[in-house]
Amino acid sequence: MNKKHKTVFTEMNDLNRDIMYHADLYFNKDTSEIADGTYDAMVERFETLAEEHPDIAELFETARKPVPIHEPTNEGLKPVTFDSPMLSLKKGLNQDAVDKFLARFPEDTMFFYELKLDGIALELTYTEGALISMVTRGSGLVGEDVTHALPLFGLNIPRVLTDLNNVPLPGTVTIRGEGHITCHDFELYNETAVKQAATPRNAVSGWVRALPENQNPAVKGILRFGAYYCSDTLGKKKYSELRNHLTLLGFHCAPAASLEAIRENINSKDWPADGIVIKVDDFELQKELGVTNKYPNWALAYKYPDVEVATTLNDVVWNATRTGRVVPVGIYAPTRIGGVICSRTLLDNYKQFLALELRKGSVIGVTRNGDVIPRLNRVIEHGEGELFKAPEECPSCCMPLEKRITKQSADLICTNVTDCPAQLVLRCVNLAHKRTLDIDDLGPVTIAELVEQGYVKLPVDILLLRASTVGEKIYNRIQEVRKGQPLSRVIKALGLPGVDLTRAKKLAKAWPGNVNLLQWLADTDELIKIPGFSAGLAIPIALSFESEEFKDNALGMLANINVILEPEGPITELKVCITGTIGQTREELESYFGDHGIELVDKLTKDCNFLLIGEKPGQSKILKATESAIPMINATSASSIDALIQSIKTGAHHE
Repeated sequence: MNKKHKTVFTEMNDLNRDIMYHADLYFNKDTSEIADGTYDAMVERFETLAEEHPDIAELFETARKPVPIHEPTNEGLKPVTFDSPMLSLKKGLNQDAVDKFLARFPEDTMFFYELKLDGIALELTYTEGALISMVTRGSGLVGEDVTHALPLFGLNIPRVLTDLNNVPLPGTVTIRGEGHITCHDFELYNETAVKQAATPRNAVSGWVRALPENQNPAVKGILRFGAYYCSDTLGKKKYSELRNHLTLLGFHCAPAASLEAIRENINSKDWPADGIVIKVDDFELQKELGVTNKYPNWALAYKYPDVEVATTLNDVVWNATRTGRVVPVGIYAPTRIGGVICSRTLLDNYKQFLALELRKGSVIGVTRNGDVIPRLNRVIEHGEGELFKAPEECPSCCMPLEKRITKQSADLICTNVTDCPAQLVLRCVNLAHKRTLDIDDLGPVTIAELVEQGYVKLPVDILLLRASTVGEKIYNRIQEVRKGQPLSRVIKALGLPGVDLTRAKKLAKAWPGNVNLLQWLADTDELIKIPGFSAGLAIPIALSFESEEFKDNALGMLANINVILEPEGPITELKVCITGTIGQTREELESYFGDHGIELVDKLTKDCNFLLIGEKPGQSKILKATESAIPMINATSASSIDALIQSIKTGAHHE
């Protein structure tokens, strides 16, 4: 790699890391640390670099889709695989992007404009007119069954789907839309709520995805559903006509907008909207334009610029994170931003702090667009107060900070991994999390107290706590954890950078078993052999093991937990090859097939059980399968991935 390529790789690696982190917060944890516009800009930059440097982009699993696909995270909810993916919309971050999109079409093309409601995407399924399920978007391929949350919507979601003659619609019909709450109802809720909701979007997502026993009775009947898709066009030739028909059937649709609203950035005071969606109105033209594996080619989501509020900066404090980064937070007088009183604003990093030259009394512009923590957008007036300086010592452990400055970024790092309380607390929180070792009632507050009192000096110390220290309930749960845990959860508990449970499962399945686990995890060459593990992900994982403290903790973890070494899910029993396209990316198919003991291979060999025939198949593989007597399955006839998997298993059983 030459110098230029190294520079591009470094930028893409930083972008990839940040995108994965912030997407996980937004999609999986219903929170956010940066403005939507900041996140969208990072994604756009990554995609631009990927197009300009495809050779480097191949090193990243997110090169074709930098926004990571997240599986449902509420383990109490049943996962549901969609018959057709719920795609996202390509975003236009400015009006130039809108103009470029419109210019792609002939002048006589008709478009429909509607508000982009900011809530939670849902799919309703009706069979013979009866509403049988409500499912969240989830990853777009797999969602969560939240049918139990229907009472929250009251009559905003029709329980029976009929035609205008009151006859139930035959067959299966799916309606997709956005679950949301009006601005008025959101304000009313916060006026009487014991704990105020931060944002309409996060509130609705949390209410809908709560388990049945945790449903909030205060929001029963007040949520809204804005329909924007129907699997049956109901005889209509245009989207505008279908919208009108859906309203006659009892649905609400997102309020209509206009190109002028985009030009003037006119937002609604009544509806929680973060932009305007532009759609080609004609269904036939939509069909001709088609979709990619990420977006429909016939639609664009214009995002409003973040709303800015001016306020006075009083102080800058610094917080240590789990990875050792020390980040700045601006403190200002309580200010209403986006309907919520705020007093703290997170700066992106040390580099931004230096560039802004913040002073006590500086007038700052703060933006908040769906964020729990607003963002400092700019300095309006520098003021004459004292210039804030970055700390030289970690605010948590008082050890000297290391400055890591590159052309693309600048960070303050606490390298005191062993004894920094803030880092230790956050690593322990990861270990006890329900998607890791699931130690009930051991939350951040309790963990912080244990660290402060000296009971926990490494995350593994949690496994050695006594009943006299944490109580019988937590102690008994710890003993249950120690009796046996899947390897994937133990790997996640190690706190490897960038390794969530999904990646931990991949590592667990890929580990050969005949080599030392920790040595294998520290080998970059081995990690990049795993599908989905780029160099940008593998290198930080391997570097973690250069820390003696990290190695000691990992060894202690393996010594104190009975690790279940068998691969999670069925061992690969069948081998298939694909010709043509099936509608999902290769990474997604590998994940689904792998969970069912089916290996997806690139080359068609004689030991393959089946050749799957997708759309626009290649004739060479079909010919080879015929010559080698390898059975073929028409993948396009399957109604879903689950149905295709069942066909493979059934076919193998009868071979």
